[in-house]
Amino acid sequence: MLTLANLDIVQGGLSVDGVNTRQLATTGRIPRFLLYGVAGGLIGFLFLGEFGLSTVLPVMILFALFAVGCLIAALRGNPGSSPWAIFLLAAMIVPLMIDSRIVGLPRCGDVAAGVACFAGSRDYQTPFVLEVVVFAIAAATIAVRARRIASTKQRG
Repeated sequence: MLTLANLDIVQGGLSVDGVNTRQLATTGRIPRFLLYGVAGGLIGFLFLGEFGLSTVLPVMILFALFAVGCLIAALRGNPGSSPWAIFLLAAMIVPLMIDSRIVGLPRCGDVAAGVACFAGSRDYQTPFVLEVVVFAIAAATIAVRARRIASTKQRG
């Protein structure tokens, strides 16, 4: 049980039962990456997939710009971009799965009756292309960071 007697303020961090929580928060890369991945997956499922925000082009353009910024930061050696690239990669999975089912379908006016087609009037290819671009740039960012981490581990 957490009581006031168990808490101790240690140089700007919080110590609970002798364990410095600040040290746990800064040294645990894997839990941090998992947190960003889960958050990205939830954002992708709920907002982009269920609410259909992946069809809103300004939202997808912002995601694409964010992905480009992460890639530039990774190429410059900034390790702070790694979790955000994982977030973007996870956020694009559900919208890609949803849109991949309809992106190959022709418009209903272009085919004969009885052929599977897309009857909607919205543009469904541009959001799909932006999703693929964001996914690819996020994957490239993760690859750049993984390569840099691997090369520093080999030197050390």
